[in-house]
Amino acid sequence: MANCYRCGRPIQDTRYHLRRRVKTGGYERRRYGRGRVDLIQSHYGMRIVCTRCARAIDLQDYRLRIEGHLQVIAALIVMIIVLVLFQ
Repeated sequence: MANCYRCGRPIQDTRYHLRRRVKTGGYERRRYGRGRVDLIQSHYGMRIVCTRCARAIDLQDYRLRIEGHLQVIAALIVMIIVLVLFQ
C-alpha cells in the first residue's frame, strides 16, 4: 500500500495511482554582505498523491496559469491605452 507524498494518507490499492509533479526539495544560498539572494534551486519530481491532494495541485496549477494569462491581458490593455493616448 502506498502513501500520499504530500499528506501521508494511505492510498488504497487500485488499478492506477495518481501522479503529480510536486516539490521534493530545495536549496538557498545567501551572501549577507549585499543583502540579496545569490542562488535558489528547487527540485521537483513525479510522486504518487491521493485524490484530494491531486485536486488541490491541479487547482493550484490552474490558478497560476489563469493568473499568468490575466497579467498578459492586462499588459496588452495598458499598451493599447498608451498607444491610443499618445498617438
